[in-house]
Amino acid sequence: MKHNREQAVQLLDKWTAIMNALPADTRMGVPAASIDLAKITVKRLADGRFYKAMLPGQRGRSEATMTLVGILGDKDLPPVRREQARANKAHLLRQSANVYGFDYGTFEQAVQNIAHIDYKFITSVAEDKMQGVQFDEAEDDKGRPINFRTQYFTVGRHANPDHRVPFEKAVDPHNVLKDIESNTLVHSGDNDVIYLEYKDDRHRVKDPASFRTGDVVEVGFAMVAYRNFSAETGERYKCYLVMRSLTLLDSSVAMEHHIANVSNKRMKAVQSKRGEGAKRMTDDESDEEEIQGARAKFAKMRISAIAKEGERGATRPDDYVAVTHSAPRGRRRRRPHRLRGASPASSATWSSPSFPTD
Repeated sequence: MKHNREQAVQLLDKWTAIMNALPADTRMGVPAASIDLAKITVKRLADGRFYKAMLPGQRGRSEATMTLVGILGDKDLPPVRREQARANKAHLLRQSANVYGFDYGTFEQAVQNIAHIDYKFITSVAEDKMQGVQFDEAEDDKGRPINFRTQYFTVGRHANPDHRVPFEKAVDPHNVLKDIESNTLVHSGDNDVIYLEYKDDRHRVKDPASFRTGDVVEVGFAMVAYRNFSAETGERYKCYLVMRSLTLLDSSVAMEHHIANVSNKRMKAVQSKRGEGAKRMTDDESDEEEIQGARAKFAKMRISAIAKEGERGATRPDDYVAVTHSAPRGRRRRRPHRLRGASPASSATWSSPSFPTD
């Protein structure tokens, strides 16, 4: 979707101010652009299975959940279709979203703070053992996309059935994910994403299928580095921006784009029909000319044939020369015309025979 940069920046500025002004207990996290970097620590958890960015809280340190307002781009949101679950390995199934900032100042400040925290992850382990967050290149005037993702399941021996969290009905309406869940494939709190809409000064639950590219959204996310092994490099970690919530703020840009698309398609359809109508009129005129030409040509051929017959001598008795042609059923054939004073061998001038018309 092609955005108007000025309009996008105005919307981002408006909604960033609104969400940052919410009371702390109603926010979905700390605004990433204004987070106190000095308070962020990176902690090794679950016997080294992952590292997580942490903030001090009332009961000790807890996950640092941050927020960022942007324009929704490419996405892979619930629900999951049954054929998708068959086509992919269950442990790889995930929900994800790209968000753009159009180089808006507060968005870029949030990206800078994410980069600072990312460096804390990189320096928390031995050199070359941590791969930082991957940032894509800027796209046109939209700026660079920030990718957020969350796996649907925790797998293997780390999957604890006691930590299971039920799927929301809108996330798994046909029980596709529930049906493949097991004791070694668990949907836990770390896999849960809350889908909301902020409207009339309050948050409401929102169907994830209703989000559209171009919507203004707020993403709630954590920074987590997961461990993986390979024969070549051994134990390594990779840091991700893990989506915790996605809140719809404004759908006006997506709606206007949809209406414009519908109008353009209707206009093209009308123009196409007009063009086809003009072509049909031209084709009809051309066909009529061809028909008239064929009739004239056929008439000349009949006259020529009859004249030659007359030169050879009439084949009919009583000084009659027959002029015949096919006629539609129900019409009478023309009677032969007698040529007064003409002998069988005499030549004659013939008038063009008439043909039935459709």
